[in-house]
Amino acid sequence: MNENAARVDWAGVGVRLPRRMVWPRAIALAVGRALAQPRLRVRARELQAWAAADDSAQRAAGRVEVWASGVADRVR
Repeated sequence: MNENAARVDWAGVGVRLPRRMVWPRAIALAVGRALAQPRLRVRARELQAWAAADDSAQRAAGRVEVWASGVADRVR
């Protein structure tokens, strides 16, 4: 969980709370702070566009298939 928070913060798409601050009121304040920052919304849209254009799961599956077919050819 802490690693995910660090990645969200690093990517500029959210705010990070220290673990000791994870309680309902602090989370509500963090959400309010995040929603008030237009740069977070802009960055989230940029990441959304990148993810839509770059289907990583499809690319990974294609690479596994290529690798698997090469392995199968060597086994025969």
